[in-house]
Amino acid sequence: MKIKTKSVVSVAVVSWLSCCCLSATLAATTRRVAVDDDRMGMADDNITRARRVAALMGAFVADAAAMPLHWIYDTDEIVSILANSNRTAQPEFFPTNKYCVFYDYPVGQFTPFGEQMAVYTHSLAVEGKVDPQASNRR
Repeated sequence: MKIKTKSVVSVAVVSWLSCCCLSATLAATTRRVAVDDDRMGMADDNITRARRVAALMGAFVADAAAMPLHWIYDTDEIVSILANSNRTAQPEFFPTNKYCVFYDYPVGQFTPFGEQMAVYTHSLAVEGKVDPQASNRR
């Protein structure tokens, strides 16, 4: 059976990509967009905000989609798991988390990185800055 490289790569790196997406989004979100022209300012701010929200949502979905096969860095093992489960064309939201040796979360839940991303995002929304300790003060 031929395994699609795209499927294996998407599972192997999607958590890493979601973390990169989070870092870039948080860095961009903590800076105010400079606006020189009032008539363009509102549109630019709305577009920028929509892009930031979309990037965060993409990162959250990617994290949850990769969670069942998280921490498997051997692509041959991923290929074998997907082939044996007839999931080579659809590795995201793999139906079981039995392959992750570090935690046992229900399918669709965030990885620990996604949980951390949620804390940072909540802090940014409430505090206006990234403050991981803000959740401890509530």
